[in-house]
Amino acid sequence: MARIQLSEMDRVEPELETILTDGSQVKVIRVRQEFSVEQAVIPFEQQSIPNEAIPEGEQRLSQAGLNGLEEITYRRIFEDGIEISKSIVKTAIINEAIPEVIMVGTKLSFAHIPSQGK
Repeated sequence: MARIQLSEMDRVEPELETILTDGSQVKVIRVRQEFSVEQAVIPFEQQSIPNEAIPEGEQRLSQAGLNGLEEITYRRIFEDGIEISKSIVKTAIINEAIPEVIMVGTKLSFAHIPSQGK
């Protein structure tokens, strides 16, 4: 009888409850998990707002945009040293993205139209 220590996540084939016969082979699959944290940039959005105080065709930056930052926690499962799965277990916003705001002119220039009479 081989006294092999199994960790909580290890698997065996055939399963532990299987009755073995002479010559049966048992495969031990060593399973471990890792947690890793990565950061990802959240790109800022651009918003355009019509403004009647700005001449048509002109644009003015009202607020500069700023990218945000997100932290993503992954759970990775390895069997015999080979990664078999990677899943997100948690996400957290570190900094919210701030949108870029551009004022877009809509003011029409008035043209002088000559008229007859008083």
